Amino acid sequence: MIEDFENFVQVDESFLVVLDSRNATDNNSTYGYNSDLTFNLQTPIIQPINAINLKANVLNFTCPNSQFVVNETNNILGISFDTTGTPFYDPNFTSPYDSYYLQLNVGNYNAYTFMTEFVNKFNILSNAYGNLGICSLSYNTITNTYTLVNDTFYFFISQNLIFTNFFESGFTKDSFYTIGDVMGFDNTKVYNSIATEVNGSLVAPFTLNFPFPVNFSGLQNLNIHLENIKTYNVPYQAKNFILSKNKKQEYQNYSKGNLACSIPVNCKPMEIIFYEKMGQFSFTVKDEQLDTLRIALRDDLGNLLQLNGQNWNLTLEFILTKHIEKKTRNFYSILSNPYPRFQ
Repeated sequence: MIEDFENFVQVDESFLVVLDSRNATDNNSTYGYNSDLTFNLQTPIIQPINAINLKANVLNFTCPNSQFVVNETNNILGISFDTTGTPFYDPNFTSPYDSYYLQLNVGNYNAYTFMTEFVNKFNILSNAYGNLGICSLSYNTITNTYTLVNDTFYFFISQNLIFTNFFESGFTKDSFYTIGDVMGFDNTKVYNSIATEVNGSLVAPFTLNFPFPVNFSGLQNLNIHLENIKTYNVPYQAKNFILSKNKKQEYQNYSKGNLACSIPVNCKPMEIIFYEKMGQFSFTVKDEQLDTLRIALRDDLGNLLQLNGQNWNLTLEFILTKHIEKKTRNFYSILSNPYPRFQ
Protein backbone atom coordinates (compact mmCIF):
# COMPACT_ATOMS: atom_id res chain seq x y z
CA MET A 1 0.00 0.00 0.00
CA ILE A 2 1.38 3.41 -1.00
CA GLU A 3 1.16 5.84 1.91
CA ASP A 4 3.61 8.57 0.89
CA PHE A 5 3.54 9.41 -2.81
CA GLU A 6 6.52 11.77 -2.41
CA ASN A 7 8.75 8.73 -1.89
CA PHE A 8 7.64 7.13 -5.16
CA VAL A 9 8.13 7.93 -8.83
CA GLN A 10 6.00 6.84 -11.79
CA VAL A 11 7.82 4.92 -14.55
CA ASP A 12 6.91 3.12 -17.77
CA GLU A 13 8.34 -0.28 -18.64
CA SER A 14 7.84 -1.74 -22.13
CA PHE A 15 8.16 -5.31 -23.32
CA LEU A 16 7.38 -7.08 -26.59
CA VAL A 17 5.44 -10.22 -27.42
CA VAL A 18 6.49 -11.58 -30.82
CA LEU A 19 4.08 -14.04 -32.46
CA ASP A 20 4.45 -16.20 -35.55
CA SER A 21 1.46 -18.14 -36.85
CA ARG A 22 3.63 -21.24 -37.27
CA ASN A 23 4.12 -21.33 -33.49
CA ALA A 24 0.43 -21.17 -32.59
CA THR A 25 -0.93 -23.66 -30.07
CA ASP A 26 -4.40 -24.05 -31.63
CA ASN A 27 -6.10 -23.18 -34.91
CA ASN A 28 -9.66 -22.11 -34.03
CA SER A 29 -11.00 -21.39 -37.52
CA THR A 30 -13.50 -23.96 -38.74
CA TYR A 31 -11.95 -24.33 -42.19
CA GLY A 32 -8.27 -24.10 -41.26
CA TYR A 33 -7.90 -20.55 -42.54
CA ASN A 34 -4.81 -19.86 -40.39
CA SER A 35 -6.43 -16.59 -39.32
CA ASP A 36 -7.85 -17.46 -35.87
CA LEU A 37 -5.03 -18.79 -33.71
CA THR A 38 -4.38 -19.26 -30.00
CA PHE A 39 -0.92 -18.87 -28.47
CA ASN A 40 -0.18 -20.27 -25.02
CA LEU A 41 2.38 -17.93 -23.46
CA GLN A 42 5.45 -19.60 -21.96
CA THR A 43 5.58 -16.80 -19.40
CA PRO A 44 2.22 -15.28 -18.46
CA ILE A 45 1.73 -11.52 -18.49
CA ILE A 46 0.97 -10.49 -14.90
CA GLN A 47 0.27 -6.99 -13.65
CA PRO A 48 2.27 -6.43 -10.44
CA ILE A 49 0.75 -5.00 -7.26
CA ASN A 50 2.32 -1.60 -7.84
CA ALA A 51 0.97 -1.35 -11.41
CA ILE A 52 -1.04 1.74 -12.31
CA ASN A 53 -2.16 0.45 -15.70
CA LEU A 54 -1.12 -1.77 -18.61
CA LYS A 55 -1.46 -0.62 -22.19
CA ALA A 56 -0.82 -2.43 -25.46
CA ASN A 57 -0.63 -1.80 -29.19
CA VAL A 58 0.26 -3.53 -32.44
CA LEU A 59 3.86 -2.52 -33.09
CA ASN A 60 4.27 -4.22 -36.48
CA PHE A 61 2.65 -6.87 -38.65
CA THR A 62 3.71 -8.76 -41.78
CA CYS A 63 1.60 -11.10 -43.92
CA PRO A 64 1.40 -12.10 -47.60
CA ASN A 65 -1.65 -10.68 -49.36
CA SER A 66 -2.64 -14.24 -50.21
CA GLN A 67 -6.43 -13.98 -49.98
CA PHE A 68 -8.04 -14.25 -53.41
CA VAL A 69 -9.94 -11.31 -54.90
CA VAL A 70 -12.92 -13.66 -55.30
CA ASN A 71 -12.91 -15.83 -52.18
CA GLU A 72 -15.20 -17.86 -49.95
CA THR A 73 -17.04 -14.76 -48.75
CA ASN A 74 -17.87 -13.17 -52.10
CA ASN A 75 -18.16 -15.96 -54.67
CA ILE A 76 -21.90 -16.68 -54.33
CA LEU A 77 -24.67 -15.12 -56.45
CA GLY A 78 -28.34 -15.65 -55.56
CA ILE A 79 -30.37 -15.77 -58.78
CA SER A 80 -33.97 -16.78 -59.53
CA PHE A 81 -35.73 -17.50 -62.85
CA ASP A 82 -39.31 -17.58 -64.05
CA THR A 83 -39.44 -20.75 -66.16
CA THR A 84 -43.26 -20.96 -66.13
CA GLY A 85 -43.88 -18.46 -68.88
CA THR A 86 -45.80 -16.14 -66.53
CA PRO A 87 -44.48 -13.12 -64.60
CA PHE A 88 -42.61 -14.50 -61.61
CA TYR A 89 -43.10 -12.90 -58.21
CA ASP A 90 -42.52 -14.50 -54.83
CA PRO A 91 -42.48 -11.92 -52.00
CA ASN A 92 -40.76 -14.37 -49.66
CA PHE A 93 -38.16 -15.46 -52.21
CA THR A 94 -38.59 -19.13 -51.30
CA SER A 95 -39.18 -20.79 -54.67
CA PRO A 96 -37.23 -24.07 -54.39
CA TYR A 97 -37.12 -24.89 -58.11
CA ASP A 98 -36.41 -21.53 -59.72
CA SER A 99 -33.95 -20.06 -57.22
CA TYR A 100 -30.28 -21.00 -57.12
CA TYR A 101 -26.87 -20.17 -55.77
CA LEU A 102 -24.34 -19.65 -58.52
CA GLN A 103 -21.02 -20.52 -56.88
CA LEU A 104 -17.82 -19.41 -58.60
CA ASN A 105 -14.36 -20.85 -58.10
CA VAL A 106 -12.15 -18.70 -55.89
CA GLY A 107 -9.24 -16.93 -57.54
CA ASN A 108 -7.71 -13.66 -58.67
CA TYR A 109 -9.87 -12.46 -61.55
CA ASN A 110 -10.05 -9.35 -63.67
CA ALA A 111 -13.19 -8.06 -65.41
CA TYR A 112 -12.71 -10.38 -68.40
CA THR A 113 -11.59 -13.62 -66.75
CA PHE A 114 -14.48 -13.19 -64.30
CA MET A 115 -16.97 -13.12 -67.20
CA THR A 116 -15.59 -16.39 -68.54
CA GLU A 117 -15.85 -18.08 -65.14
CA PHE A 118 -19.38 -16.75 -64.60
CA VAL A 119 -20.70 -18.05 -67.94
CA ASN A 120 -19.02 -21.44 -67.47
CA LYS A 121 -20.57 -21.87 -64.02
CA PHE A 122 -23.98 -20.84 -65.31
CA ASN A 123 -23.82 -23.40 -68.11
CA ILE A 124 -23.04 -26.11 -65.55
CA LEU A 125 -25.96 -24.91 -63.42
CA SER A 126 -28.32 -24.93 -66.42
CA ASN A 127 -27.28 -28.45 -67.42
CA ALA A 128 -27.77 -29.70 -63.85
CA TYR A 129 -31.29 -28.32 -63.40
CA GLY A 130 -32.68 -28.23 -66.90
CA ASN A 131 -32.95 -25.42 -69.40
CA LEU A 132 -32.43 -22.06 -67.71
CA GLY A 133 -31.75 -20.24 -70.94
CA ILE A 134 -28.42 -18.85 -72.05
CA CYS A 135 -26.83 -16.19 -69.86
CA SER A 136 -24.21 -13.76 -71.09
CA LEU A 137 -22.22 -11.21 -69.14
CA SER A 138 -20.79 -8.16 -70.92
CA TYR A 139 -18.42 -5.47 -69.71
CA ASN A 140 -18.63 -1.75 -70.54
CA THR A 141 -15.11 -0.33 -70.58
CA ILE A 142 -16.44 3.26 -70.47
CA THR A 143 -18.53 2.90 -67.29
CA ASN A 144 -16.64 -0.12 -65.85
CA THR A 145 -19.97 -1.93 -65.32
CA TYR A 146 -21.47 -5.34 -66.12
CA THR A 147 -24.68 -6.20 -67.96
CA LEU A 148 -26.30 -9.61 -67.44
CA VAL A 149 -28.63 -11.00 -70.13
CA ASN A 150 -30.76 -14.16 -70.32
CA ASP A 151 -32.07 -15.01 -73.78
CA THR A 152 -35.18 -16.87 -72.57
CA PHE A 153 -36.36 -16.24 -69.00
CA TYR A 154 -37.10 -13.35 -66.70
CA PHE A 155 -34.73 -13.36 -63.69
CA PHE A 156 -33.98 -11.38 -60.56
CA ILE A 157 -30.96 -11.23 -58.26
CA SER A 158 -31.06 -11.24 -54.45
CA GLN A 159 -28.35 -12.17 -51.95
CA ASN A 160 -30.99 -12.96 -49.30
CA LEU A 161 -32.71 -15.79 -51.14
CA ILE A 162 -33.67 -18.89 -49.13
CA PHE A 163 -33.42 -22.27 -50.85
CA THR A 164 -34.28 -25.92 -50.39
CA ASN A 165 -32.16 -27.08 -53.36
CA PHE A 166 -28.50 -26.18 -53.75
CA PHE A 167 -26.22 -26.29 -56.74
CA GLU A 168 -23.28 -27.48 -54.67
CA SER A 169 -23.77 -30.60 -52.56
CA GLY A 170 -23.62 -29.80 -48.86
CA PHE A 171 -23.59 -26.05 -49.45
CA THR A 172 -25.06 -23.85 -46.73
CA LYS A 173 -25.44 -20.09 -46.59
CA ASP A 174 -23.67 -19.29 -43.33
CA SER A 175 -21.56 -16.27 -44.20
CA PHE A 176 -21.79 -12.73 -45.57
CA TYR A 177 -21.91 -13.31 -49.33
CA THR A 178 -20.92 -10.08 -50.98
CA ILE A 179 -20.40 -10.77 -54.67
CA GLY A 180 -22.22 -7.51 -55.29
CA ASP A 181 -19.09 -5.70 -54.12
CA VAL A 182 -17.26 -7.38 -57.01
CA MET A 183 -19.97 -7.31 -59.69
CA GLY A 184 -21.29 -3.84 -58.90
CA PHE A 185 -24.56 -3.99 -56.97
CA ASP A 186 -25.86 -3.54 -53.43
CA ASN A 187 -25.91 -6.91 -51.63
CA THR A 188 -28.96 -5.90 -49.57
CA LYS A 189 -31.23 -5.05 -52.51
CA VAL A 190 -33.21 -7.02 -55.12
CA TYR A 191 -32.54 -6.36 -58.80
CA ASN A 192 -35.05 -7.30 -61.50
CA SER A 193 -34.29 -7.89 -65.14
CA ILE A 194 -36.09 -5.91 -67.85
CA ALA A 195 -37.73 -7.47 -70.90
CA THR A 196 -37.15 -6.27 -74.44
CA GLU A 197 -40.00 -4.27 -75.96
CA VAL A 198 -40.93 -5.24 -79.55
CA ASN A 199 -44.00 -3.65 -81.22
CA GLY A 200 -45.51 -2.84 -77.82
CA SER A 201 -44.96 -6.34 -76.44
CA LEU A 202 -42.45 -7.42 -73.81
CA VAL A 203 -40.39 -10.39 -74.94
CA ALA A 204 -37.05 -12.02 -74.33
CA PRO A 205 -34.15 -11.37 -73.94
CA PHE A 206 -34.19 -10.08 -70.35
CA THR A 207 -31.48 -7.60 -69.33
CA LEU A 208 -30.07 -6.39 -66.03
CA ASN A 209 -27.62 -3.46 -65.98
CA PHE A 210 -25.70 -3.43 -62.73
CA PRO A 211 -25.66 0.07 -61.21
CA PHE A 212 -22.10 0.30 -59.90
CA PRO A 213 -18.58 -0.22 -61.30
CA VAL A 214 -16.96 -3.62 -60.84
CA ASN A 215 -14.29 -3.95 -58.16
CA PHE A 216 -11.42 -6.43 -58.39
CA SER A 217 -9.14 -4.65 -55.92
CA GLY A 218 -9.45 -7.43 -53.35
CA LEU A 219 -8.93 -7.04 -49.60
CA GLN A 220 -9.07 -3.37 -48.53
CA ASN A 221 -8.43 -3.57 -44.78
CA LEU A 222 -6.97 -6.28 -42.57
CA ASN A 223 -8.37 -6.06 -39.05
CA ILE A 224 -6.48 -7.63 -36.16
CA HIS A 225 -8.66 -8.79 -33.25
CA LEU A 226 -7.44 -9.88 -29.82
CA GLU A 227 -10.29 -12.26 -29.15
CA ASN A 228 -9.63 -12.71 -25.43
CA ILE A 229 -8.85 -9.06 -24.59
CA LYS A 230 -11.28 -6.17 -24.35
CA THR A 231 -9.77 -3.30 -26.32
CA TYR A 232 -12.96 -1.19 -26.19
CA ASN A 233 -12.38 0.04 -29.74
CA VAL A 234 -15.57 0.68 -31.70
CA PRO A 235 -16.24 -2.31 -34.00
CA TYR A 236 -18.05 -2.32 -37.32
CA GLN A 237 -21.66 -3.47 -37.65
CA ALA A 238 -22.81 -6.29 -39.90
CA LYS A 239 -25.53 -5.57 -42.40
CA ASN A 240 -28.84 -7.40 -42.32
CA PHE A 241 -27.79 -10.64 -43.98
CA ILE A 242 -29.42 -13.99 -43.30
CA LEU A 243 -27.11 -15.90 -40.94
CA SER A 244 -27.05 -19.40 -39.60
CA LYS A 245 -27.07 -19.92 -35.83
CA ASN A 246 -23.33 -20.59 -35.70
CA LYS A 247 -22.52 -17.51 -37.74
CA LYS A 248 -24.68 -15.34 -35.48
CA GLN A 249 -22.77 -16.58 -32.45
CA GLU A 250 -19.43 -15.94 -34.16
CA TYR A 251 -20.50 -12.39 -35.03
CA GLN A 252 -21.55 -11.76 -31.42
CA ASN A 253 -18.12 -12.88 -30.26
CA TYR A 254 -16.07 -10.53 -32.42
CA SER A 255 -18.40 -7.52 -32.25
CA LYS A 256 -17.77 -6.82 -28.54
CA GLY A 257 -14.81 -4.47 -28.73
CA ASN A 258 -11.73 -6.63 -29.30
CA LEU A 259 -10.46 -4.82 -32.40
CA ALA A 260 -6.79 -3.99 -31.87
CA CYS A 261 -5.69 -2.57 -35.21
CA SER A 262 -7.03 -1.90 -38.72
CA ILE A 263 -4.39 -2.09 -41.46
CA PRO A 264 -5.07 -0.61 -44.93
CA VAL A 265 -4.02 -3.07 -47.64
CA ASN A 266 -2.21 -0.95 -50.23
CA CYS A 267 -0.39 -3.71 -52.08
CA LYS A 268 -1.44 -5.97 -54.94
CA PRO A 269 -2.55 -9.60 -54.48
CA MET A 270 0.39 -11.92 -53.78
CA GLU A 271 2.53 -9.04 -52.50
CA ILE A 272 3.43 -8.40 -48.84
CA ILE A 273 1.21 -6.55 -46.37
CA PHE A 274 3.51 -4.67 -44.02
CA TYR A 275 2.44 -2.48 -41.11
CA GLU A 276 4.53 -0.49 -38.65
CA LYS A 277 2.97 1.58 -35.89
CA MET A 278 2.79 5.32 -36.36
CA GLY A 279 1.61 7.71 -33.65
CA GLN A 280 0.92 7.11 -29.98
CA PHE A 281 -2.23 4.98 -30.09
CA SER A 282 -2.59 2.20 -27.52
CA PHE A 283 -5.41 0.54 -25.61
CA THR A 284 -5.75 -0.35 -21.94
CA VAL A 285 -5.51 -4.00 -20.89
CA LYS A 286 -7.59 -4.56 -17.76
CA ASP A 287 -6.86 -8.28 -17.36
CA GLU A 288 -4.61 -8.84 -14.34
CA GLN A 289 -3.12 -11.96 -15.90
CA LEU A 290 -2.88 -13.24 -19.48
CA ASP A 291 -1.86 -16.85 -20.07
CA THR A 292 -2.95 -17.00 -23.70
CA LEU A 293 -3.42 -14.68 -26.67
CA ARG A 294 -6.02 -15.42 -29.34
CA ILE A 295 -5.43 -13.51 -32.59
CA ALA A 296 -8.01 -13.31 -35.39
CA LEU A 297 -7.51 -11.67 -38.80
CA ARG A 298 -10.76 -10.45 -40.38
CA ASP A 299 -11.99 -8.37 -43.29
CA ASP A 300 -14.24 -5.31 -42.97
CA LEU A 301 -17.37 -7.45 -42.64
CA GLY A 302 -15.88 -9.62 -39.93
CA ASN A 303 -15.16 -12.68 -42.08
CA LEU A 304 -12.03 -14.62 -41.20
CA LEU A 305 -9.37 -14.27 -43.88
CA GLN A 306 -8.53 -17.31 -45.96
CA LEU A 307 -4.74 -17.01 -46.15
CA ASN A 308 -4.36 -20.12 -48.34
CA GLY A 309 -1.75 -21.71 -46.12
CA GLN A 310 0.42 -18.59 -45.74
CA ASN A 311 1.80 -17.42 -42.38
CA TRP A 312 2.04 -14.09 -40.62
CA ASN A 313 4.15 -12.32 -37.97
CA LEU A 314 2.90 -9.96 -35.30
CA THR A 315 4.64 -7.93 -32.59
CA LEU A 316 2.60 -6.61 -29.66
CA GLU A 317 4.04 -3.91 -27.43
CA PHE A 318 2.93 -3.79 -23.79
CA ILE A 319 3.59 -0.67 -21.67
CA LEU A 320 3.40 -1.15 -17.91
CA THR A 321 3.05 2.00 -15.81
CA LYS A 322 3.90 1.57 -12.13
CA HIS A 323 5.23 3.29 -9.01
CA ILE A 324 8.72 2.57 -7.77
CA GLU A 325 10.39 3.83 -4.60
CA LYS A 326 12.80 6.72 -4.95
CA LYS A 327 16.45 6.13 -4.15
CA THR A 328 16.69 8.61 -1.23
CA ARG A 329 19.65 9.01 1.19
CA ASN A 330 20.11 10.71 4.55
CA PHE A 331 22.68 13.40 5.42
CA TYR A 332 25.36 11.01 6.67
CA SER A 333 25.18 8.73 3.64
CA ILE A 334 25.60 11.76 1.41
CA LEU A 335 28.74 12.84 3.30
CA SER A 336 30.25 9.37 3.19
CA ASN A 337 29.49 8.80 -0.48
CA PRO A 338 28.58 12.03 -2.29
CA TYR A 339 28.61 10.49 -5.78
CA PRO A 340 27.06 7.04 -5.55
CA ARG A 341 26.60 4.69 -8.45
CA PHE A 342 23.14 3.18 -8.30
CA GLN A 343 22.66 -0.23 -9.80
